[in-house]
Amino acid sequence: MSDSQTPVLAIPPRETAGVVADILAGAGAPVVRVPNETRLDATAVLARLRQGEFRGLVCAQPRVHDIVQTVETVRIRYPELPVIVLVDGPESAATVLEAGATVAVRTDSEPDQWQRILRQMVDTELGGSTATSSESTEADTQSTIDDDVQRLHEVASALDERRTEWSVSELAVEGASELFQFDACVVAEARNDEFTPLAATAAAPTPGRSRLRLDEGIAGETYRTGEPVLTGDVAESAVAAGGCLPYRSVLSLPLGDIGVFQLLSERVGAYDQRDLDFGELLVAHVAHAYGRVRYERELTKERDRATELFQNVPDPAVRYVFEDGTPRIDAVNSAFVRHFGYEPSVAVGERTLDLLVPTDQRSEAVELYDAIMDGEHTDREVERRTTEGTAPFLLRSVPVSSEDGSRMGYIIYTDIGELVEREQALERQNEQLDTFASMVSHDLRNPLSSAMGYLELARESGDGSHLDIVEEEHDRMLSMIDDLLTLARHGDSIGSVEPLDLETAAQDAWETVDTEDARLGAGALPRVEGDPERVQQVFENLFRNAVEHGGGDVTVTVDTLADGSGFYVADDGPGVPASIADDIFEMGMTTAGGSGGTASDSPSSGRSRRDTAGPSR
Repeated sequence: MSDSQTPVLAIPPRETAGVVADILAGAGAPVVRVPNETRLDATAVLARLRQGEFRGLVCAQPRVHDIVQTVETVRIRYPELPVIVLVDGPESAATVLEAGATVAVRTDSEPDQWQRILRQMVDTELGGSTATSSESTEADTQSTIDDDVQRLHEVASALDERRTEWSVSELAVEGASELFQFDACVVAEARNDEFTPLAATAAAPTPGRSRLRLDEGIAGETYRTGEPVLTGDVAESAVAAGGCLPYRSVLSLPLGDIGVFQLLSERVGAYDQRDLDFGELLVAHVAHAYGRVRYERELTKERDRATELFQNVPDPAVRYVFEDGTPRIDAVNSAFVRHFGYEPSVAVGERTLDLLVPTDQRSEAVELYDAIMDGEHTDREVERRTTEGTAPFLLRSVPVSSEDGSRMGYIIYTDIGELVEREQALERQNEQLDTFASMVSHDLRNPLSSAMGYLELARESGDGSHLDIVEEEHDRMLSMIDDLLTLARHGDSIGSVEPLDLETAAQDAWETVDTEDARLGAGALPRVEGDPERVQQVFENLFRNAVEHGGGDVTVTVDTLADGSGFYVADDGPGVPASIADDIFEMGMTTAGGSGGTASDSPSSGRSRRDTAGPSR
């Protein structure tokens, strides 16, 4: 299909549908007209465009939100398709241009003015020709409009490349010089209750005055009302400031909350409706450029703040992006380099799975990354490889939204090594307290029972010598408490080491314990080096256990091991069940409530025997 045969899709407002159709027909373009319903449906418009090939789209807006949604939707699918939008004010024009419209034509001006502009836009953007040859004057006028529209488009395109408000203002004044006749042109910013020139063709647009207040003059009226002011003779204007002289004509256009754009001429009646129409089109593009520049500046500030915060986080941190289902490092902070030893030049682009995760935790890490991939905020204790080996960290994942829709975020690793050590130390302390409580309840039983017995004898007989024994037992209990505390806290050897006669030590312990009818058989025991009090304590515990679990007539034997490497204590009681034989010497192990006796039922017995006595040298 040739360009001349390619139709234009038109969705005009009901009240101007005929006019728009005539203008399009006059351009020589076939028209496919769709009634404009109360609500413009972007999906329906896109579906209609997909039904054929179209030269362009001309549409109006019942509501700004609807037309913006339509323009954005069409622009995604058809980025090069000319889109001409009919709007009813400067703010609407700026909004639809920002959304991606090619041209915005305001219909709130005089009908002949906006219709003339629409004809020109159709000719320029859609390749038609509405000019007639019946009158050469009309043709010349049309040619001039063609040139002006072309210049306006060139300025609009150039504005998209500007990155500062100052450069946008400079280009606005420069572009105005190609579209309008004036003696002075100024872009003034509203700042600190007055207008500050951002760009101007004259050093002093308002002679005799350096600045105007925001509520002063034609500029103040324009800024306050948000409406353009076209003044043919400032001498007859009620709002013109005296400083406008020698200028007589003013075209003042609002720039939203930014300020005003003004054309000034020394001639009376220098500006007309055509200048107003083109001026508003130019200002719409300029306001859009200002908005973009401000947005980009704020975005840059936010990025700079985020980067600064990221670098100053005291914990190791990475910014990640997802590729192939796993996070790859996009940036690292200085704490990451210190803890993990990878410079940014090495880490960026790598997977955290490869750099930091120990081999035995890769499966768990993959599950964690799946949760991060789903956008979950994650707090989890993990282990990671550092410069000093594997260490525990609290991993926190913070997903964020990116401009292009890609999945990214931050992972922060908080070193919890000291916290874990404190938790482990607390667990050990609790275990030591339990051990001490068990030792106290078990090992103090003999001297306490002995003291109570002799105290009872002293009461019955009045013999004070029994109280001396009670005192000795109390001293012994105090000594045992000190030893047990030390043993529970540190497990160190206690007391002095000296040569001991095991046979004598065993006999002394047997006499201390209530052995009922039990019998002690002692072989030829060697002399050893050890702590006398703790050796006796071990014997007492073992003897008492034998009697308690083996019966009152049990026989206890103390003898030397066959290879001479040590000695043993045995009894002829029921013995230790096979199911717990391997655990019998563990700290705190007991057979209380079980079916048999054992000589190691005391929580301190097994431990005490390891560091109480050794071969005599």
